[in-house]
Amino acid sequence: MARLPTIALLLAGLTCTSAYAAYDVDAGSSATYASPEEVSVIGSDGWYFSVAAGIAKASNNVNTVSEVYQAGFQREAQISNARYKLGWDAAGAIGYKSGPIRYEAEVTYIDNKSKNFAIDGADVFSPNGSVRDVTGLLNMYYDFDDTGLSIVPFLGAGLGIVESRVRLNGFVTDEFGFIDPLSLNITAHLFAYQATGGFMFNINNNSAVTLAYRYVASTSSRHLGQRVQEQLGNIAFLYRFDQT
Repeated sequence: MARLPTIALLLAGLTCTSAYAAYDVDAGSSATYASPEEVSVIGSDGWYFSVAAGIAKASNNVNTVSEVYQAGFQREAQISNARYKLGWDAAGAIGYKSGPIRYEAEVTYIDNKSKNFAIDGADVFSPNGSVRDVTGLLNMYYDFDDTGLSIVPFLGAGLGIVESRVRLNGFVTDEFGFIDPLSLNITAHLFAYQATGGFMFNINNNSAVTLAYRYVASTSSRHLGQRVQEQLGNIAFLYRFDQT
């Protein structure tokens, strides 16, 4: 990553040569000029909004004692080893670009269906349910857009909050050998952060598409016993208001 600024400067220099050649009558030689039609305002300062969607991979997020309902009766149990299928996410954001920096407010919804979980150390039968995370983050991005190219690498980070709702169901064998239905509901509100990186593909001055990897996590494991951790692969559409 340390070579990026150098590479960017070289690419910028090469891009500048994509001007047109005109004949200088007085000098009697050809000279290179920048065509006004070729001057791009991609990357100019201004407001934008974006919508995104993609795939989500959740880590084990529960290792705690909580109230569960078994055969209609409430009791305390140790919940652990929560694993999830590959899920999905959707996000919306509004931001402002100033130079290479973008400032952004973003809301993301993440949904992962249950694959397995354990009660008092024993895996349940026919597990189902889900974990649904909603994040509200304030993000900052750095766009390496001094290359003059239509493909712009970027890095970003964010801070905010996450609401994690764990809703799990399954069947367990009780002390008498009967199979009982079991369910549990846990909701946690935690501080969260994200780290992200990807590429922006400029379609024109007003719009772009981005591909990004995002790691979203809570700063603590309060109420859940494990930190919320999500890995997201997103594609987003970005629209710039202030460019023509």
